[in-house]
Amino acid sequence: MRNRFVNAATVVLLSAAFVGVVTTPAIAAPECDVPNPPPICDTEDEFGSPTISLSTPVRQPAGLVVSGTAKDRDASGPVQVQIKVGGAVVATLAANRSTGAYSGTVPARAGSSVCAVAKNQNEGQDKSVCRTFLVSVDPIGSVDEVSPGPAGLRVRGWSIDPDTANPIDVHVYLDGAYVRTVNASGSRPDVAAVHPPYGAAHGYDLTVPAGPGQHTVCVYGINVGTGTVNTQLGCGTVTQGSPPAAPDLQVNAAQTVPTMYLYVQPRSTNASGFVVERSVGGSAGPWVQVHSNNRNGETAFSWDDTGVSQGNQYCYRVRADNPYGSATSAVVCRDLPLPALPRPTDVSVTGVTETSLVLNWTDNAVGETQYRVDHVGVNTMYAPGTAGTGPMTFMMNNLQPSTRYCFKMGPIKTGFGYDPAPEICATTASPPPPPPLSVKTVNLWNCVSSGASGGVWLYDHGFGTWTRAASAPSSWVRGSCGTPYSGPSASVNLPDGRVVTVVLVIAGNKFCTTEDPTQTACRHWEAGPVIGGTKGITTYDVIG
Repeated sequence: MRNRFVNAATVVLLSAAFVGVVTTPAIAAPECDVPNPPPICDTEDEFGSPTISLSTPVRQPAGLVVSGTAKDRDASGPVQVQIKVGGAVVATLAANRSTGAYSGTVPARAGSSVCAVAKNQNEGQDKSVCRTFLVSVDPIGSVDEVSPGPAGLRVRGWSIDPDTANPIDVHVYLDGAYVRTVNASGSRPDVAAVHPPYGAAHGYDLTVPAGPGQHTVCVYGINVGTGTVNTQLGCGTVTQGSPPAAPDLQVNAAQTVPTMYLYVQPRSTNASGFVVERSVGGSAGPWVQVHSNNRNGETAFSWDDTGVSQGNQYCYRVRADNPYGSATSAVVCRDLPLPALPRPTDVSVTGVTETSLVLNWTDNAVGETQYRVDHVGVNTMYAPGTAGTGPMTFMMNNLQPSTRYCFKMGPIKTGFGYDPAPEICATTASPPPPPPLSVKTVNLWNCVSSGASGGVWLYDHGFGTWTRAASAPSSWVRGSCGTPYSGPSASVNLPDGRVVTVVLVIAGNKFCTTEDPTQTACRHWEAGPVIGGTKGITTYDVIG
């Protein structure tokens, strides 16, 4: 809705002041030669002074229209009537000798009173009568509206210079700076109804470019004729907004039903509404409005277009509007596929191993290009299509043992939707436990500087006892470990048919072990455990 400003005070003051200047004259006052003359009349006295009356003046573009009567019984000719405006004589009129009537259009000048002076002849003295009457010679008018709009601020009003019936110029100022001159010649019948002598061609209506924010607009009527002042007709202060930013648009096509899904994300908060337009078969148009709303510009919204047909391409754009303008999103086009081919049935999983399985299903579609196999959560693969219908298989390889896998599959064909069968899941087989180690002797190397103390301990799980098997030697090849540098630091023979734990404990140092006496190089390097700790523990299931 347009935000309006009306300078009501200026309209009332200036229009009211000018009503006395240019409005239709009031009913004429009674003649002065009646039994009880009105106060505006001055009666003849015993010395032969004239009588004088003055009707309400009328302001015209050519001047001031005055009329009345002036008589002097002992005058030898017509009574001369001087007309004064604001105390200054502007003209002299002659009264009719027989009727005493006088009238004429006299020059206008600024003043608040109009007086008529009957010049005495022979005996007596001059007599005068005055009317309180504001005479304006500078422009009048008003600023009726200052409101924001898409192209700028609309400024509307009217202006008249009392000295002419022709349109006059007005000057427009924005925030104190001159911006434009326009001739106030637009039709304003309402102004003509109040000021008939001047007609209707005194309106102005223009647009002033202005950026976002608060602005003050002032309008001045430019004087012509006898005046000296360019009148300020009024001012208005309004806030100019800015157009919204173009929104973001996402479009997705349904795969199995005739529906397009639209999602609109505004990119500014000042949109007051959105309009969705659609084109069929490309972005060249024609564009047709298919949806609109008055949502607040801060919130994203979705809309489903169900007025579409499968097998066509549809293009969309969204326009964001507000009172200051609009902005349109980029065009997004999507193909709406034909109905999906029939789903597969009899879906099953066979041949499950640690690393593979076989998917089985019955193909119910004819003419599919491929079968799409979705490895849910991981990737998508494709199986070749078949000429007709019937059983199909697809092997999945490179799987992990003891892992649950889920799959979906369905036929695909260009231009058609995709409607897979329900998800099917299976878990790959677990690997068999490793065979027991056939170990009789464990070789150990201690690869630290000489002098470190420690020992080799065995824990017999059958008896639940610890046995010290050997002491860690106090000397070995420094800085090296194992063949070809030296023999083992210690060799421990394990009991037959027992599960034992071997621990080499060397406080604060490192150790190296091999599980196979035929392997002479170190296999495990670890930081030395503390006494009773868990580091350096290796458990063996010895076959007797």
